[in-house]
Amino acid sequence: MVKQVCVGVTGVGGGVGQSVVRALRASPGNPYLVGFDMNPDSSGLFFCDAGYVIPPVTRPDYVDTLVKHCRAEGIDLLIPGSDPELLPLSLAKGAFAENGIDVLVSDPNVIRTVRDKMLCGVFFESHGLPFARTARLLPIEEIPSVFRYPLIVKPADGSASRSVTVVFDEGALRSVERDARLIVQEYLIPSAWCVPRSSFDPRDAYRDGILRQDDEISLQFLIGKDGTEFGAFASRNKLRNGIPMVIEPMAMPEHVEVARRAVRALVELGHVGPCNLQGRATSDGVVFFEVNARFTGITAMRTAMGFREVEACARHWLNGDDLAAISPILRQPKDVACLRYVTELIVDAAALAEFRRHRTEVLDR
Repeated sequence: MVKQVCVGVTGVGGGVGQSVVRALRASPGNPYLVGFDMNPDSSGLFFCDAGYVIPPVTRPDYVDTLVKHCRAEGIDLLIPGSDPELLPLSLAKGAFAENGIDVLVSDPNVIRTVRDKMLCGVFFESHGLPFARTARLLPIEEIPSVFRYPLIVKPADGSASRSVTVVFDEGALRSVERDARLIVQEYLIPSAWCVPRSSFDPRDAYRDGILRQDDEISLQFLIGKDGTEFGAFASRNKLRNGIPMVIEPMAMPEHVEVARRAVRALVELGHVGPCNLQGRATSDGVVFFEVNARFTGITAMRTAMGFREVEACARHWLNGDDLAAISPILRQPKDVACLRYVTELIVDAAALAEFRRHRTEVLDR
């Protein structure tokens, strides 16, 4: 009898973790899924076969608690579902391996580089790759004079467009609340908007007071343990508050090739698994502003379209499947688009009460 594969997913209270779970639910292998989250009200805990409330990643017992539950469940592969967990899990890969658990996460050097947009910009520049001009906000006097307004101010390690502001002159820049975590980047104006930088104003950057996030390019790559590229998926996305709501897959051979050079450089640094690059097609060509060494919130959407990235990783990590075996399940669609919507999950009230009491034993579905 073949053992049912057991996969753990962390951060199932967020969009990335839930997207990974949904992608796994769609895989033909029918793995046994165990969800982890620090929030007992996480709906993602109820998508899984079993769920655990675990300590926040900032707690010293985070790794030990996670290892204990993974060992008890017989988890074969653990997939991080939130950004703050990437580095701690990468650093703890040895502790998991001692218990027979693979962790689908990149090398710590890669995580440190891409999680800090300032370091990421330096890395891209050193490899001759296009990245939005980036500098620390403080001290403002040291922001290079070559930077062109408008600028976008955001946390160096932020995601989902949290704490993001667009400023159009030095006065507005100086009025931004002082925070050592913030960086500034040149705002990337898509060439499709047909607005020159010289006349770009707040009406172009905002719609009804909400940051405009149209014509963003997402390029998702999948890299095997030995650095082999298994596949790539390109789409043009429209976001709202950092969440992709309209996703249009399309062929972008020139942009994909530039992104591929960046991914190859990260592979040399120690990258494995999923890698997502976000950027815009500007008058200077494609320019990136963020890189994530993980799955994303639209992983389940890509899976539904035929790019079964989580299944591919699980097969490669656990079964040793190679490029020839995996590439057929990593297809880029040509004639579909995705319009996302909000849904609901009705759960058992007693089970929810158990989670709220932070019980650590398995809750069977």
